[in-house]
Amino acid sequence: MSDTQEKTTATLEAATEIARSPVTILDDTGRVDKEEVHIRWGEQLEWVNKAPHDAEIVFVESPFPWQRGFKVPRGGNKKSGPHKTDAKTDHNYKYTVVGQTDRNDPIIIIDK
Repeated sequence: MSDTQEKTTATLEAATEIARSPVTILDDTGRVDKEEVHIRWGEQLEWVNKAPHDAEIVFVESPFPWQRGFKVPRGGNKKSGPHKTDAKTDHNYKYTVVGQTDRNDPIIIIDK
């Protein structure tokens, strides 16, 4: 089995596995509790919004199948879904958390 096939299989098998700890959106400035988050190959990421208003997650280059951003409702959470099978490992995926009053630019790294 090739590396790509193995990664695809691992992604499908772990599609419901969530990263060990979510990224928490702390306030309306888009500030998060983790400026850099590492997920393992096959994991999903979860964002939890503790800000008083909805927040939006927007990627420049997304490791996940969707290209557009998505909203994380006030008091709610949102899971990323499994990352793309061709997502790069050890690569900084920059994203923006857009809050009511400001924005923040943390990163996600997919470990091997």
